[in-house]
Amino acid sequence: MFLWMTRIRLILVLLKTKMPINIQIKGLSEQETLIVNYLQKHEEIIIIKAGEVLGVKQRRAREILKGLTEKKVLLKCGAYKSTVYMLNIKNG
Repeated sequence: MFLWMTRIRLILVLLKTKMPINIQIKGLSEQETLIVNYLQKHEEIIIIKAGEVLGVKQRRAREILKGLTEKKVLLKCGAYKSTVYMLNIKNG
């Protein structure tokens, strides 16, 4: 638990300092790439916002975010309505 919290704090510090994050991940779909690009400019994303960015329904956005989480591209934090997704900096 402690290691996980330390990792989240590191990610937040990196994002708040506006350090450039250059993430290039091969094998992502166009929709997955759109999400990664969005997260390079923003700290986190929720399912509703992902649906807006992609122009899809929330159900499809949830599937895409879940897939990126399974590929270790994103970190999922929270549960149910408080779930947010952030880039997995270690993967980059």
